[in-house]
Amino acid sequence: MAELIPEWLVYALAASISIGFMNIANSNLSKQLEKNSFKIEAVLPLIAIIVLILAISYLGYYHKIISVQLLTALSIALFLGIVTLTLTLVAFSKGQTSLVSAVLLLNIIVTVVTSVIVFGESITQKQLAGIIVTTLGVFLLI
Repeated sequence: MAELIPEWLVYALAASISIGFMNIANSNLSKQLEKNSFKIEAVLPLIAIIVLILAISYLGYYHKIISVQLLTALSIALFLGIVTLTLTLVAFSKGQTSLVSAVLLLNIIVTVVTSVIVFGESITQKQLAGIIVTTLGVFLLI
């Protein structure tokens, strides 16, 4: 019996909902930090570097257990996660939550283009039209 809703779609929608709540939490955090005269853009990069060094050191300790490729992939993912969180918190501290969240949706373009280039995935004309309409919709919000 065929699935009514593909399993990947259920997880993607759940992640999307989670990201929405995370954006609200990040917005609240950045505004609270600003109220307390905490300059996010000055401190988070330093914290990010420290966390990255500690994580790579910890993972590097286990390099004999895990492959170099896995260690590299984990390091890149961790680094990009820290950079993303830093930029997101700064954006939320300087703009309206609804507008910042809308602009964050533009990651779709980066993901699609990168997946086509790196993984050789293909997109249909219908999907391309959807990406264009979504992008235009985001720009209409700002």
